[in-house]
Formats: sequence, C-alpha cells, structure tokens
Amino acid sequence: MKDDFSKIPEAIEIGRSVGTIAKQDFVIWGTVNVIGLVLVFARILGPEGAAAYNFLTDFLPLMNSMRLLGERFPEVLRNIGRRKTD
Repeated sequence: MKDDFSKIPEAIEIGRSVGTIAKQDFVIWGTVNVIGLVLVFARILGPEGAAAYNFLTDFLPLMNSMRLLGERFPEVLRNIGRRKTD
C-alpha cells in the first residue's frame, strides 16, 4: 500500500457515489414492496403470483448497484486475477 494523498478526492467521490446508489436501492426496494402489497391486498396477485413478483423484483436494486462496476471501478475489473509486480 502506498501513501498517495492525491487519491483522497477520488476516494471521497467514489464513497459519495456508493452512498447515493445505496439510497436509491432502498427507495427501489421500498417502492416495489409497497406496490406488491397493494397488488396482494387488492387480490390481483395470489400467493404464487406474489412469490414470483417478489423473486423477480429482488433483482431491481441489484441491477441498479451494478452501475458502480461499470462507472467507477473499471480498473478493478481489469486487474482481477492479476499479480502485483511492485
């Protein structure tokens, strides 16, 4: 590990991005669950439909979080499995 203070602003920016996306994930999760409850209480979905709805919508926050891999951490993805030479 190197003491490179010039990377602190980048680390702060990455932290802010992660925090923002985490908040978005909670909003997505809450909204989807409220919609699911409304559909169940309105008897639009039965038990099987509710289970399928819950399973399928569990992937929405995950897909939102995947944006972090493409936007902020491309060098991490490139370096997976490589040995450090320094």
